[in-house]
Amino acid sequence: LGPVGRHDMKDVEAWIEQLRSCEALEERDVKQLCARATEIFVEEGNVQRVDAPVTLCGDIHGQVRRTERRSTKRNVHVRR
Repeated sequence: LGPVGRHDMKDVEAWIEQLRSCEALEERDVKQLCARATEIFVEEGNVQRVDAPVTLCGDIHGQVRRTERRSTKRNVHVRR
């Protein structure tokens, strides 16, 4: 999949509208939408890909419990 072009953005906008209407997407559309989102995130300067194990240090803005819930689903351990 290449960079998002105007035609591709029409697809993305249609998928978003479909989701807002609580209509399911085809599996191939979900995969394409995820691929497009990944491309956009990769272009962001403040988003970095990291491999496990990872240590989070610092303020996570009061989201300790949410972080713990999400982490346990991915077999990640959170220490306070």
